[in-house]
Amino acid sequence: MILTEEKRTPRRATNLSLSAEATRRAREYGLNISRIAEDAIVEAVRRHEGELWKQENAEAIRSYNEWVAEEGLPFAKFRQF
Repeated sequence: MILTEEKRTPRRATNLSLSAEATRRAREYGLNISRIAEDAIVEAVRRHEGELWKQENAEAIRSYNEWVAEEGLPFAKFRQF
């Protein structure tokens, strides 16, 4: 499942426990606590999924890197830099 930054997606009320001081200061500055929490959760999920992808594909990446080390980069002779 891909999490998007689309602002019109359905929303669900959720309870979070936050420190009173953090909540007070966020409200003092007019910050949208729900949006900040959602953005942080989306980013954490993306990082986690990225790490899972790396783990799941580690063998293929290792194999490709080994092949490049032995054979060189594909089309390297056509590089102009």
